[in-house]
Amino acid sequence: MRPFDFMGVLTVKAFALANRFLTIIPWPSPPEEYGPGEARSALRRFPLVGLVMGLVLVAGDWALSVIFHLAVRDAILVAGLIFLSGGVQIRAVGALTDGLYGGGDSPATTPGGAAIMGILLLKFSVLLSLPAGGRWSALILAPTLGRAAMAYLLVQIPGTGEPPEGAAELTAEATANEAHAALVWSFAVCLVFGFIGGAVVALGAGVVVIGLRRATEGRECRGDVHAAAGEIVEVVALLIASAWWG
Repeated sequence: MRPFDFMGVLTVKAFALANRFLTIIPWPSPPEEYGPGEARSALRRFPLVGLVMGLVLVAGDWALSVIFHLAVRDAILVAGLIFLSGGVQIRAVGALTDGLYGGGDSPATTPGGAAIMGILLLKFSVLLSLPAGGRWSALILAPTLGRAAMAYLLVQIPGTGEPPEGAAELTAEATANEAHAALVWSFAVCLVFGFIGGAVVALGAGVVVIGLRRATEGRECRGDVHAAAGEIVEVVALLIASAWWG
């Protein structure tokens, strides 16, 4: 490991791999070939990809504030987060809910569709309720913690549900160190951008992540459990942020 490359955080190749796995953002372009070391390190970059997504949302919110009313901006931000992730997480929630409650094959059917609508309404309502002092912090913390949750669960329960394409390569030689490093980095981001409130949000999200792991470990689940967990943690993080800063 290079000097000052603590936990491998400064390797662009690993960040590019994580970015390709989590978002539709085209830059930086991922390498065509990579080894187990880069794959493991990519898991540690998941929270940093979430941080970049959050910063994009903050920049968008600032730019949109010149033109649109708060409610319109919030709707655009909710849609923007779905767009940045390629809609993977929200679809995973629908598929997982349908699997648990016997819905149809399409996530647009009830109860999967109801779960999706509920999450979208929750996100919109929470953003609308957040004061200026905590709004941008929440926009950064939520995607950061959501991606950290995905990294943690991909390592801890890799065979649960239907992992997304490419997950097997990332987790083939991953250890608990990668899972814990993702949580540590997400907590650091929360402290930097949210101070005490950020720590509270991170701890609350951590409790939810542990609960999701215990609830799904060893069970037959439908859909991408890891992506669905990331979406759930995002919502929880926003709710806690609203309670703290609201």
